[in-house]
Amino acid sequence: MPIKAITCIFALLLLLLDPSFPVSHAEELRKRDSRETVGPGLTGDGTGVLEKTPKGVSTGVDLLMKDLGLTEDLALYVVVSNAGDVDLPRGSTLRVRIFVNDRKISDFEHLTSKDLKVNGGNRYTVHPPYPIAIGGVSLVKASIWPTPPLQDAEPRNNTLVRNVIVYPLKIEPRAKQEFSFSISPPRLKNSDSKEKVKAEVRWDGNRFPVKLSFKGSGRMKGDSSVSGKSPLKMEVPISFEEPEYKETCLISVTNPLRQKIVGHVIIQHP
Repeated sequence: MPIKAITCIFALLLLLLDPSFPVSHAEELRKRDSRETVGPGLTGDGTGVLEKTPKGVSTGVDLLMKDLGLTEDLALYVVVSNAGDVDLPRGSTLRVRIFVNDRKISDFEHLTSKDLKVNGGNRYTVHPPYPIAIGGVSLVKASIWPTPPLQDAEPRNNTLVRNVIVYPLKIEPRAKQEFSFSISPPRLKNSDSKEKVKAEVRWDGNRFPVKLSFKGSGRMKGDSSVSGKSPLKMEVPISFEEPEYKETCLISVTNPLRQKIVGHVIIQHP
């Protein structure tokens, strides 16, 4: 009997006795390839279970919603930075969503005009495509993330919530105007453990200086003041060691001049 025929008969007998006998390695290679091509963070069985990144370890781009601001026309803009260990290159797409007093006001995509450097190397300002005017007392919530969102290493710091208060300012010569407000613990925590109250005074005729003062109560008890020309800014650090407490604060603007001052006082706090 020819050798090939004997070999075929032998192989058929093995298959009848043990159907799991590997005639070829094709199936094993297919399984191995599938495990290698699903990508990091996914299991090879196709369940899509994400591997957990060790706490405090950045593995790429990490967008941080850094700050909010108002233009000269009191229109809102946001400031972001990259706290990760990989640059976000110019031309990347950012998705921005803004709520004012719990109403969604803006939801848009923004194409970055420069690189966002690692470790907060630069601050990047994003203006909504349509102006969002802020006046009175407003609760502003702004969120930002890259597209696709999986590119962000730490999504928890992509959102910033701030109370933004805009008061009209009108002070007679050599007079003082006071503005009071209360501070509650923030609804959402940033990655920074320290929070701040930010106050700013803007007025016409910026060549004349005024005095901006802050007075707190309770854990924020104390006075701070600065003098200068418009825009005059002040930051006061606060903490939330006792989150059930609400603090009352007072901002005052003193006009030492012999003429009236007209403008705005802008206050930001958690």
